[in-house]
Amino acid sequence: KEVLVVNLHNLVSRSTHTQNFLIDWSISLISSHNGPVIFGGDFNTWSFIGSDINALLQRTEKVGLKKVPFHSPVHLMSGGLRVQLDHLFYKGLTLDEDSIKVFNKTNLSDHPPISVTFKIP
Repeated sequence: KEVLVVNLHNLVSRSTHTQNFLIDWSISLISSHNGPVIFGGDFNTWSFIGSDINALLQRTEKVGLKKVPFHSPVHLMSGGLRVQLDHLFYKGLTLDEDSIKVFNKTNLSDHPPISVTFKIP
């Protein structure tokens, strides 16, 4: 089976309508794929749903995606809201939880590198 990888960079310069559309379009693509999936990226969820990511989680759970458990809070200058911009989801794969590494110490970007190992069952 082929692994579908969807990487989304949901720019805050887009309207909230467009940001939601891109997530829904990605979810539609994922739901039509018959095989393992990795869905991740910068969702910028704070810009259209605030610190509550339930709207995103409900969409991903609807198509059988599981969230990779990692924390990488980014302190936003606007209102001091602490949110996680980057998220990683998967299905049809086995996550090696001991392999999850978030390189939070880097000052290169507000998006730290994330390393994860998946196994194909």
